Amino acid sequence: MDDSAPKLNTQQRKALWLFMGHLANELNDAGLDIRKVLKPSYNIPWTKDSVHDHLWIPIQKAMYGTDSVTQLKKHEQIDKIHKVITREIGEKFGLEYLDFPHVCPKCEHIDCLCG
Repeated sequence: MDDSAPKLNTQQRKALWLFMGHLANELNDAGLDIRKVLKPSYNIPWTKDSVHDHLWIPIQKAMYGTDSVTQLKKHEQIDKIHKVITREIGEKFGLEYLDFPHVCPKCEHIDCLCG
């Protein structure tokens, strides 16, 4: 991995965790608890931490060989992992595409309205 590439900033990490929370809610609302998606013997609702541990990190590790979101490079790697997760969940369970939260380039807030 290229250590000279910029790492995620605080707002990008917040956006990543916000996405994981949104995905957890969508999975739970669709009746797709962890048991149905990953472990048939468990009946456990999703949380942003379980999305991180059971969906995001295994895909990140398979794609980039890293197991911490702090090791991700800016936008490109997050976009690719996001696309894989939303595609797989959509194809296997019919969940609609879930947009990744936008970090505003002007104010660096998540999903702001300033432009």
